[in-house]
This record gives sequence, C-alpha cells and structure tokens, in this order.
Amino acid sequence: MNLISHEKAYSLFPRGTFGERRSLILHREGSGGVAAEAARNKYVARGWEMVGELTQDEIADPTSAFSAGSRYVGDAKCWTIPILPKLQLPEGYIETNSWNLLYNRAGDIEMGFTSLIAPTLRYRYLVKDVPLQRYILPALFKDEDMYVSISYLYIIDASHKLVFQIFR
Repeated sequence: MNLISHEKAYSLFPRGTFGERRSLILHREGSGGVAAEAARNKYVARGWEMVGELTQDEIADPTSAFSAGSRYVGDAKCWTIPILPKLQLPEGYIETNSWNLLYNRAGDIEMGFTSLIAPTLRYRYLVKDVPLQRYILPALFKDEDMYVSISYLYIIDASHKLVFQIFR
C-alpha cells in the first residue's frame, strides 16, 4: 500500500511491493466482490502476485516483507520520501495512524486496529491497541468545555464492529 500527503509519500510494505512485487489480500467482508477481484486481476496482469496467506516460515521470519507486528505510517519498515518543495501548510497527522499485522493459525492475514472517531477530531485515526486508546481518550476530554461539547465518540474495530461508545 502506498500513500501520499502534502508532506511525504509513503510505501507501507516497500520490499513486498517493489522488491518482491507481492500484495497482501485481506480476507474481509466485501473484499471478494467483483470490483475487488477486477482490481486484483489488473495488478496480476502487471506482474504482481496476490498473496492470501503466507507460509509458516515466512510468518515466523522477522525479516519477512510482511512480518507480523506493530506498525505505524512512517515507521522504519516504510519508505518515506519528502515532497519538495516543502509547502507552507500545517504539519500533517498521517503518521499517528497505527495497526498490528497479524496471522492466524491458518496463515490468513489480519490487520488489528480500531478506528477512533470523535467530533473533536478532524479526521479518523487507526489505533493499534487498547493501551494506546486509553492514552488518547483522556486527551479528548482534557477540559470541561471540551467534555461538554462532545456528543459522541465511537471506536470501531477492523471488522467494523462497534467496541466502545460515549454519548453526551
């Protein structure tokens, strides 16, 4: 996966994408539709391999292009290229997004994260784990004025299931 912001371009899995020409397929509801299959076939025709599961050896190898673990946009496993010339815009927040890349016993790929959505936040953020969520949540309710102005906060997991909500 590759992303671009006004500050930087990112490749989240550069070795797999550019070195090995492989792409992970996440098995999620709706990922097997006609449009998704057509998109995958387009990349297969261009020479990419679509990977639905990894071997146990590759899963266990910490140097694998798709090794399991905690990740965030801009981490050491990413390629990050600054966009020049630098624009006179506020610093972006894309690097605050985090997730866990996991594999089940069958070798199926799973992305572990929750979506943090609140009216006090301008954007949605991916948050990888509960301790990080607990660190972030008090900041959303830092002062009484902000606390009173919040009408809802949702945390949605990767399977789109609501796991936490606050209504005020």
